[in-house]
Amino acid sequence: MADRTRLLRKAAITVILMTAGLSPGMRAQDREMPIIVIPEVPLPGEEIRVQVNLPYAEEPPFVTLGPETDTPRFVRGPVLEPGVIAKDGGGYDRVYRLFLTFIAEEPGYTFLPSLRIDYGGRIITIPARRLGIGFIDEGRAVIPPKPVWILSRPFLYENETGLLTLMAEDSEEPAVLLQLPDISIKNCFLEALETPPAPPSGTGGLFDVPVGKFLITPLTADTLIIPSAELVLGGITLKTPERKVPVIPMPAEAASGAVGSFSFSAWLDASASEDADITLHVRASGRGNLPFITLPVPSGTGVLLTAAGESGVIETGDGGYSGSRENFYKLEVVSQPSSIQVGSFSWLDPDTGSVNTSEVIVLDVPFSNQETGRETQPGTREQPVLVRKTDRETVRVRIHAWYAGYLFSRPLAENPYTLYNRASAEMSTGNFPEAVFLLRKAVFLKPMDRDLRESLGMTEEYLGITQSVLPWPGLHPDLFLAAAVLFAAGSCLVIGARKKRKILFAAGLTVFLFLLLVSGAAFGYLTRQFSTPAGVAMEECPVSRIPEKGSSSREVLKPGTCVSLGQEYGDYRFIRTGTGATGWCLKSFVKIIERF
Repeated sequence: MADRTRLLRKAAITVILMTAGLSPGMRAQDREMPIIVIPEVPLPGEEIRVQVNLPYAEEPPFVTLGPETDTPRFVRGPVLEPGVIAKDGGGYDRVYRLFLTFIAEEPGYTFLPSLRIDYGGRIITIPARRLGIGFIDEGRAVIPPKPVWILSRPFLYENETGLLTLMAEDSEEPAVLLQLPDISIKNCFLEALETPPAPPSGTGGLFDVPVGKFLITPLTADTLIIPSAELVLGGITLKTPERKVPVIPMPAEAASGAVGSFSFSAWLDASASEDADITLHVRASGRGNLPFITLPVPSGTGVLLTAAGESGVIETGDGGYSGSRENFYKLEVVSQPSSIQVGSFSWLDPDTGSVNTSEVIVLDVPFSNQETGRETQPGTREQPVLVRKTDRETVRVRIHAWYAGYLFSRPLAENPYTLYNRASAEMSTGNFPEAVFLLRKAVFLKPMDRDLRESLGMTEEYLGITQSVLPWPGLHPDLFLAAAVLFAAGSCLVIGARKKRKILFAAGLTVFLFLLLVSGAAFGYLTRQFSTPAGVAMEECPVSRIPEKGSSSREVLKPGTCVSLGQEYGDYRFIRTGTGATGWCLKSFVKIIERF
């Protein structure tokens, strides 16, 4: 019985070993088969002796070399010799010692070929192993690092700027003094970065050292071939392997050729001098391939546009180019009204592959007649000038609206300072929609900051914006509150009245007030739907209506004056005599002001 149990146990062990790819007599710990290389750092021309301890079997295994070609020159082997190795717990194990001999030819990295070991149909494979061939540096054998090309992305879009790094891998020193190669790549723009390389990284006593960095921009949609480059280290020539990078064509929607993350803006500007030209600025800013983008060309109505040059502040870094590109155009107004239209700017987001497109920007060209102290001769045209922020300036405006409203004794709009401060607070917390809403309601008493204006997508400095719709044109809003109170009182009288005459009187009053409220609500609704929001002068300022020909009448807009009128009311001249005169007009969502 005991012999039978022993035989069954031996048979089970044999099945387990055969399943694991071993034959009887092999041990599980022998499957690790460490590879011994003598010497550890071979030199060119020196023999490399490789020893592998294989599990012992009754029949010696058959050993063949793998198909690898990038290996040292094979000299002799494989040679199998029986031997023993010491066990950790004491005693010895029988093994086969496999010997291979190679010759190292030049410094650098190579591979020991893989091994296929056949134990009578049971196969054991030992993978190829990387081996460094060294050179003598200051009396010791040193393995040179392996130079390779590292690209920031596995592929690039056409015109996309990527980061190409020359990396020295598996270096024994954290600083490798490799001379940068003078390379050029076909159909590609290459710019070397002068920034210091990043610190090395690595484990196990070896370092990956960035030697040099380049900004690479493929100009055509084709396979990009980064050629092999030769580098010299201590008299030893090292070669980088050639690398192929696929280049994807740009989508047709990204007509500007921009790849990255951008913002786009356009605005009009003029200096404070009296003879200054009006200048149109078209700017794209962000991070990406800034030197290779195309900005949209503006078009104008009633103006002549002349290209005046371009500028930009572009910096280089690991993320590509960053900064801004800007084109300038000089404007000559030939008729009025006049406006500028700047087409949309599109750019490709390389991370998502989506195309972003900005809105078309339309700019009205504002101007005013200069205060020359003389009358304009018949048949002549005065030169329009842009409104300038000086201590004394003249703005000529024309007001359009739908309905002539009541001249209130107090403004309906909120204090513009309060609105502006609330908008700034919302901006600081990132609540952009609320900030835009508040800014559109405010009367700006100071010019907007350009960065704030661009971040909100606003393309001009508003004289003022507010919203003030009359609940019933021609009536004070407090009248409705009084009507509501009287209606409630009349209802109480009707309910509590005992005599017929009082009931009829109270009922008639209640019906009248009810009709008054209903009609007021109806007119208020129609006013909100079809009328232009009314404008209110916020503070007293020297604002007067220009008299018509043959008339000497003048009209001064007092605080709270409603300037929402049923037709074109005429020309107003707003004379700003100092920074304290802030009671300008306003602007609504549908533009009730045109500046000339």
